Amino acid sequence: MSRSTIQRLEQDKLRPRPSTLALIASALDPDRRAEIRACLVAAAGDDLAPHNEARSQYQVRRLQAGLDAGQVPLAVAWERRLRLFTVGESMWQVAMRLADMAYAVIDEPGPRFDRLMALDDALRAEADRLHKEAGTNFGGMARPLRRWRGDPADVSPFPPPLTDLNAVWRWLWAWQVREGRLRSRSAWERAVAQTGARERQAVKEAPERPPVLHRTEE
Repeated sequence: MSRSTIQRLEQDKLRPRPSTLALIASALDPDRRAEIRACLVAAAGDDLAPHNEARSQYQVRRLQAGLDAGQVPLAVAWERRLRLFTVGESMWQVAMRLADMAYAVIDEPGPRFDRLMALDDALRAEADRLHKEAGTNFGGMARPLRRWRGDPADVSPFPPPLTDLNAVWRWLWAWQVREGRLRSRSAWERAVAQTGARERQAVKEAPERPPVLHRTEE
């Protein structure tokens, strides 16, 4: 939703539709979307504009574009599932590329084949764990919420270049630290571990709600 739309609503220059209030509620708190939307609809009263199917379809397309760009917040449990699924897919894709690289040098002397296959095995194992924990196949419907400067320390769901195998190992280890499978060894890793712990605790405390991926109306 554009800033100008919010400004026109605040200045009473635009009557809100139910779909518009649903988007606002989702932005305010995805975990309490239905509750906040009901309060906003009640507050709008007679000023509520009638439902417009064409406008709703337009908003659905805008919503999907925002999901594709990682700009739409989801309920905390679904945001975590999406992040874990994305990381698992990234690790699986990297593992397949490493296997191709390994078999390309299988006849060459030196330890490169063994190094590539060791990283391949580790990434596949972690990807399997992440996929099982995510439990949902998003199939490219959305991307994890975009991060901004000043956000708590976290690990990117996307891998570093494969030209630096040590960087790929560090990326894998950082995710294992985040998910509590490895002990942190630096201040940054401790901060990442705290981010993962807070996320898991928030999921435990938040009620389970279905994600809103393709619609704006309840």
